[in-house]
This record gives sequence, C-alpha cells and structure tokens, in this order.
Amino acid sequence: MRAHSCKEALRGQRRDESFALPWKWRKNMKQKNSRELKDKDVIALLDVYLKEWMHRDQLMWTQLFRYFYASLIVIVLPNIPKVSTFYILSVPVSLFHWLGFFMSVAFLYISLAFAKRVEAVGNTYRKIYENLDSKYHRDKLKDLPFCDKCINKCLIIKYLNERLDRRLGYIVPILMFILLIVTNVILISCG
Repeated sequence: MRAHSCKEALRGQRRDESFALPWKWRKNMKQKNSRELKDKDVIALLDVYLKEWMHRDQLMWTQLFRYFYASLIVIVLPNIPKVSTFYILSVPVSLFHWLGFFMSVAFLYISLAFAKRVEAVGNTYRKIYENLDSKYHRDKLKDLPFCDKCINKCLIIKYLNERLDRRLGYIVPILMFILLIVTNVILISCG
C-alpha cells in the first residue's frame, strides 16, 4: 500500500528514523546531480553571480555611507550653534548623543551584514570559477611579464593584496564606527 502524503508515510515510523524518498525520486536526483555543466553554462552562471556581486557591493557601499552620515549628523547636530539655539532648545543634548551611539551600533551591525552577504556571493563565484576550464581563466596581474618585477618583489603590495582584498568590506565599517564613537565621546566631553 502506497502513502498518499508525507504525513501518512511518517505515521508508521519512529521519530528517530528519517523519511526515505521513493526510489523514483532518488533516481531522478542522481541523474540531475551527475549531469556535468558545459563551459558555456558555467560562464553564464558566473555572469549571474558577478552581476549579483556587483549589485550587492554597490548597495553595501551606498548604504554604508548613508548610515554613517546619518549617524554623524545626529551626533554633531546639537553642537552647531545656530541650529542648537533656534530649533532644539527643548530637546536635551544628551538625547542626541545616546541616539547617535545607538545609530552607530546599528550602522556597524547593518554594514557587517552587508559585507557578509557580499563575501558569500564572492566565495560562491570563486568556487565556480575554480571549476571552470583553465583556458577560460583571466590573466592575473602578477602573471604578466612587466609586473613580475614590481609586484613579486614588493612585499608590502603582495601582503596588502593577499590580506586586504576580501577584508576591506569589514575593515572600513569598523574604522567608520570607531570614528563615530570617538566623535561622540569628544563632543560629550566638550559639552
């Protein structure tokens, strides 16, 4: 007797046993998984991931600066003489500092989340790129003959290229967060 739904199939099983797929489904899944992608399919897939990476990267940097400037304006606003005397007399200055602090923390959290998304897409792109036939790989700057002398011998450039290439999306938001916190502390101590 054949089960008509997943609930009916699981009724007779104990909780620790896993549900097994019917043999026809397993056979189809094996056929789909064993199918090799052609080079043109891999290149098309790389194009999709590259466009997604470019979109996420652009979105990350625009949002990063928007949140940074918004936090900075909230922190600095009560210390501008004309604005503070005419418009915000009834609002305590400490409220702006606390709001700026919380906005800075939110800025850091959102920026690091954007950076993590960009990194995930980039890692997927690199994995697919490594499986591509080597004749389709792009030339690297260090492999070019005129750059062999300058890049491979300059240890600073080599170190920065290897270490900061994928970490820049994390380093810049952390530095901006530190700048916001230091600005907030300085303005609190001056006021």
